[in-house]
Amino acid sequence: MYFLFDIAYILLLEFLPEEYQVLLVEHYSLVEKDVDDLAHSMAASMKQQTKVILAKHGVDLAFKISQMNKNSNDIADLAFKMS
Repeated sequence: MYFLFDIAYILLLEFLPEEYQVLLVEHYSLVEKDVDDLAHSMAASMKQQTKVILAKHGVDLAFKISQMNKNSNDIADLAFKMS
């Protein structure tokens, strides 16, 4: 999508007077900077949210593994007592 916009933008610039070209270049630079800032902000937010998700599910996984180990130990103890 940006590629097509860039082509149209370049073509438009060629036909405009210089003062309009300067104005459009400044506008495009500001838009590009804001979009880059937004992308960085979203990436940082996503990274933080990912840490929270991993921690939440990590606790659940640790609990389930602990339960499995306990059940495994209980079975081993029972087998030892039966022998």
